[in-house]
This record gives sequence, structure tokens and C-alpha cells, in this order.
Amino acid sequence: MFLPRVHIFFRLGSAFFSLGLALCGCRAIPDENAEIREIAFESSPQGASVFIDEECRGLTPLSVFVDAGRSYSVRFSKPGFTDKNARIAPAADGFFPKKISVELSVPAIAAAKFPDTPPATYTQLKLREQELARQAELGELQPDAYATQLSELRAAYQRSREQKHEGDSAKKQ
Repeated sequence: MFLPRVHIFFRLGSAFFSLGLALCGCRAIPDENAEIREIAFESSPQGASVFIDEECRGLTPLSVFVDAGRSYSVRFSKPGFTDKNARIAPAADGFFPKKISVELSVPAIAAAKFPDTPPATYTQLKLREQELARQAELGELQPDAYATQLSELRAAYQRSREQKHEGDSAKKQ
């Protein structure tokens, strides 16, 4: 009598275990001819979600076993940071990566709209220079346009300083 109950509980337990695996996102084992490789995923900062073919596989640092004979799209995502995408594919010589590391960056703040007036203080000048440099780094501004706008900005700052100095001298007289 005791043995049949154990058998029933064992069958129920294995069914719940299988259901748990299915809900956790574990995939079926690839075919027996597949070459399985382990890939480590790392991000800075840690704790980014790793999506392989748009399926969340966990948080970095993470190791995942994959079929080395096929390609995968990988996305690293963390709230407050810009997503990073990668493509994993076997090379012609059979090389397959063992580790993928990415550095997540804080998204750029929308380009600030500066007034048409020249910067009145050195701090305002530096803030505008930083914004121009950010736009150039992101490719929003071509190098020659960056250089032109930067020289115009510095010239406008210099003119405003000279006008202020002339106004201060006139008041003293």
C-alpha cells in the first residue's frame, strides 16, 4: 500500500518539475548532432537582462549553453541604460565566442536647446561645449560642423566678455 502512494507523488513531483522548467524559459535539448557550447555574458554594470533571440535568459553575469552551429541575436537591457545588441554567429573556421562583455551607457539627455544669446559665464560656455561634443560623439553633428559651431561659440563668448568689460569701463567714467 505504501509503494503506490510514493509512485503517485513521484509522478506528480516530476510533472511539477517539468512544468517549472517550461515556465522558467528552459529550452528543449537540441538535437544530438548539435555542438553545444557555453557562452558567458557580462555587463558593466552587472544585472542587465540578457535576451537571446528575444527570450530573456537571465541577468548578468550569466552562462548559457547554446548550439554552436547557429546564429543568435543578443540584447542586453537594464533600466536607466541604453540597450546593447550583439550578433553571435559561428565563423567559417569554426570559432565560436566563449564570452561576450558589454559596457552599458547612460542614455544621452535630449539635446538641450540653448538660447541664441552668447554664453555670459565661463560655466555656460563649458556646458555648451560639452553638449556640442556629445552631439559629435553620437554622430548627430559632423566633425566639420562641430569645429565650426565650437569656434563660433567661443568667439561669441569672447565678444560678450569684451562688451561686458567695455560696459563696466563706461560705468566707471
